[in-house]
Amino acid sequence: MAKRRKSSVVDGFSTLKAVRDRKAAEDGMPPDSAKDAQLAPREEASSKESLTGIVSTALPSKHRLTCYECEYTFVVSGAIRTTGCPKCHTQLDAKDYLIESDWTGDVKTIGAIRVAADGVLKRGSIFARDLVLEGSIEDASLRVCGRLELCPGAQFDVKTVHAQDLLVRAGAQFVFTRKLSFRNVDIAGELKCKLQVEELVTVRAGGHLRGNVSGARFAVEEGGGLTARLDIRGKE
Repeated sequence: MAKRRKSSVVDGFSTLKAVRDRKAAEDGMPPDSAKDAQLAPREEASSKESLTGIVSTALPSKHRLTCYECEYTFVVSGAIRTTGCPKCHTQLDAKDYLIESDWTGDVKTIGAIRVAADGVLKRGSIFARDLVLEGSIEDASLRVCGRLELCPGAQFDVKTVHAQDLLVRAGAQFVFTRKLSFRNVDIAGELKCKLQVEELVTVRAGGHLRGNVSGARFAVEEGGGLTARLDIRGKE
């Protein structure tokens, strides 16, 4: 008994498509199927780009601030503006200050203060979130609730400065005989001292840290120097 052959089904759409592809081939144009294949990757890439744009949404930065009246610490998001202390309700100044000459008096701000190379703090009390010191401190007391940045040429008595974090900029060199304590220390220049750090010690490429150092974590970049007796302790 002869086997039945499977019959091919030809519908109207397939017939029209075959005729169109043949005409396109005669005219030197690619068939629709080829064009569809060429367009597919672009459409997929476009879809990925739109998804990437959604995923990369940036979150507002957070800042840890300390009230200069009651010393209550709190966190704000976004840009730092004049704000009220959540505890004592004092309106806290958030302006940044630049001191370029002799200065006598008090300054209190949750912003930053920069003492330029020709700036001299003669007398007074300074309270700031961050302090960049390029000039001199003669007879003023400083409370820095964030980071103290020491630049080349800075002159001061370390006993008069209290800060949470320390950054020694590239090109700056300091030697202290007094024991120093900070939360985080970042060395891009050179520092020699007895140092106790609560969280992280970072030595940048080109920086050098010498002395006795006690800390929870250490990170030394390639090209950085660490010549010190280390006491590595976990955070309590």
